[in-house]
Amino acid sequence: MEIKGPTGSIPVDNDAVQVEPSTASRQSRNSQPSPSQSVLLKLSPNLFKLGQVLDVIVAKVEQNSLLLMLQNKMTDPDGNPLNIQLRAPRTAPAEVGQRLQVQVTDTKQNIPVLQVVNSQRPALVLADLINQAQVKQQPLQQLLNSLVQVKSTDALLSALPKQVTEHIDTLWRALPDASQLQRPDNLRQAIQYSGPFLESQLLKAEQGSARFFPAMDTKTSLLRIAEALRQQNINVGSRDTSAATQTPLTQPQTQSPLQSQPRNHSLNPQVGVETKNQPPAVRVDPNIPAPPSRQTQALINMTTNQLLELLTQQTEGSLQRTLTHQLQMLNTDNVRQQLAFELPIKHGNEVDVFDMRIHPDQEGSQQNAAEQERPWTIMMAFNLEGLGAIRAQISLVNDHISTHWWAEQQQTVDLFQQHMSTLQDRLSHVGLDVDKVQCQCGVPKVSGEDEVKSQKIMYTDINLDEKV
Repeated sequence: MEIKGPTGSIPVDNDAVQVEPSTASRQSRNSQPSPSQSVLLKLSPNLFKLGQVLDVIVAKVEQNSLLLMLQNKMTDPDGNPLNIQLRAPRTAPAEVGQRLQVQVTDTKQNIPVLQVVNSQRPALVLADLINQAQVKQQPLQQLLNSLVQVKSTDALLSALPKQVTEHIDTLWRALPDASQLQRPDNLRQAIQYSGPFLESQLLKAEQGSARFFPAMDTKTSLLRIAEALRQQNINVGSRDTSAATQTPLTQPQTQSPLQSQPRNHSLNPQVGVETKNQPPAVRVDPNIPAPPSRQTQALINMTTNQLLELLTQQTEGSLQRTLTHQLQMLNTDNVRQQLAFELPIKHGNEVDVFDMRIHPDQEGSQQNAAEQERPWTIMMAFNLEGLGAIRAQISLVNDHISTHWWAEQQQTVDLFQQHMSTLQDRLSHVGLDVDKVQCQCGVPKVSGEDEVKSQKIMYTDINLDEKV
């Protein structure tokens, strides 16, 4: 299973583009139909051999058979690649997307008769892919912090190839501005172009059901930057000799998007909140994300090779972070359909990244049949200059809303308390009944029972238009 980025030439302006149909789609419209698959197989002798084991993916589950997509690379007599669909008897439960190994037990006019010999559930494949991506991922905030330095320092800009700086400028122009996100439509668009939904947007554009602005998508820009950096063919062995005397690059610290790590050691280590005037306990969602670190590595004293290597590492890590979110949203075993994404927001020359989770409440979604009664939970984590690390959990049931905020600095809590009445008034102004608005110092405390549950929870896709 592989999630691929866009191919072809992507414009660097913000004009809408019409994505051309794929070659296969265009060929299907030709008046002269191409030979059927069965004809191609008959014209390709010795394509399959008795006892041969093939790798396939279940494309469709029928009552007594399985439609399979062949994963082995095979070509016709002219050397053209074949996209082959096969059938096998359904002898055990199977799911669409499941990987199987089938063995050729017979051939009839070069068409193989197959028997399933091994299977692997999609959830196991997804779990393996998620583990691989999580090892390589890095928060988007780290890359953007580096790009802020690059854009504000002429020496760093001049050290980078023109193609790299052009793609960085494209990314920067596309980042949503804080002043634009006060309107719901602009917020929805910012989420759609945050990266994890790129392939979905491409598909909709190809089908003609939506317009797509490639240069506005964060993942598109990251892919372009990564490709431009790769083309420089960074060779560690060819660094200039001055690099040997400089301080080695430090490995950026990474955090799992599913874990929260307290960083303020002045807090009570047992409960993570101040001990006096403590608010009532709040049941914290175990998947509340951790705020990104604002620690920035100085780039000005790096050699060109070191700078290119660091930016490549951070760009690839950010793409792996996006891939992690996409894979988490693909899992179908969990009843809680959840969105997971990082939303970068620009203000002036700085960018803050909000790590977001949006999902319907697990218990409520089962108990309430009516969609309008479905409880929703919105979680976010961010780290603002001067305010420190902040987490939030927002619960919405019909028109009733409750908000809980955790700040790691007491001065931030005091500042929030001064403006809580303003937040309550604004929520009421848009027609919401405010049940609770609460802020406390520390980090959320997840119960042991919920912590165990969080290890089993993954994310699956959801209609973005359903709730924003």
